[in-house]
Amino acid sequence: MNTAALAGKHVLVTRAIEQAQPLINRIEEVGGIAHVIPLLSFQAIEEAHHMEQVRNSLEHYQWLVFTSANGVRFFFEAFKEDHLRSIIKKANIAVVGNKTEAVLNQYGYQASLLPKHYVAEDLVLVLREHINEGERVLLPRGNLGRTYLPKALSAHGIEVDDLTVYKTVCPDVAKDHIQSLINEHIPLDVITFTSSSAVKHYTQILEGLELEDPFPYARIACIGPIAEKTAQEYHLQVDITASTYTIEGLIEAISTYFKEDENY
Repeated sequence: MNTAALAGKHVLVTRAIEQAQPLINRIEEVGGIAHVIPLLSFQAIEEAHHMEQVRNSLEHYQWLVFTSANGVRFFFEAFKEDHLRSIIKKANIAVVGNKTEAVLNQYGYQASLLPKHYVAEDLVLVLREHINEGERVLLPRGNLGRTYLPKALSAHGIEVDDLTVYKTVCPDVAKDHIQSLINEHIPLDVITFTSSSAVKHYTQILEGLELEDPFPYARIACIGPIAEKTAQEYHLQVDITASTYTIEGLIEAISTYFKEDENY
């Protein structure tokens, strides 16, 4: 990729602060100027009755399914006792995405299944080929997880326990930071969204500021079709959607967009 593909372009990064650096690095590597306003932060779910039930019945699950790196982190923090981890090692593990797999590996576990595409629909197709009817699946994830995955698996006779291990919230300072960006007249060229939650929080902040379109010349870039669909539902015009649902794929799509725009 041309190292100056985004030369001088102002790009808004909306990822959680602990996840933002790889995207910032890639933007700067191709000449862009990154502006970071995290629209997401993650908090562990306090010990709840459902969590305790799962803790006491871990040996009854044949599969663990992780759809995000955060799901892995918060799950293993909640179930970190040695005797629980020995039980977990007996289960098959399926993950969505290479990053999720990498975090899983950091905890000393290997994925049994990794679908080619990083979306729940592909995961369902793959799991249906490997999970027998009547087997139990534990799905540790965030409070805003899509309902598609547990519903689709249940429809095929697979018992799914949807376990919320963390919640996604909008940082309190995000509104002030967006207002500052507006006040400073930063000429944003691109607003990036790597999750539906970031889209929702962005539009909620604009509503709170009573602003409809403070960055009229900014292109909206989404990491994949799920974020794109959410953005469209919130009446945002999506200009760029990555065909490979990774940070590298997103930067490639943004770079290609501006290259084609210049050629036109």
